[in-house]
Amino acid sequence: VESVYVLDDQRRLVGAARLAQLFAAPREAQVHALMRAEPPVVRPDLDREEAASLAIRRELAAVPVVAADGGFLGVFPAPAIMRVLRQEHLEDLHHMAGIWHHS
Repeated sequence: VESVYVLDDQRRLVGAARLAQLFAAPREAQVHALMRAEPPVVRPDLDREEAASLAIRRELAAVPVVAADGGFLGVFPAPAIMRVLRQEHLEDLHHMAGIWHHS
């Protein structure tokens, strides 16, 4: 876990803060001052390859998953991102080699 996610009273995502920043901050520091407001998110119906691509482009170890109303559903974690990228890479290689026929 690299980040913590900040939710409002309705469990909507309002920000994300890196643990390293939180631990390094003075005790009196407030989380809202350290968090990144409106972090990149994905919806549960987004294609997994697109979600993994977002993580790579934005250099995220994990991507928050939110419902259409902004409700926090969970996190698309680094191990899952890596599995998706590996699977997509293998499929691309198989396509190029002519040995994969997806139906």
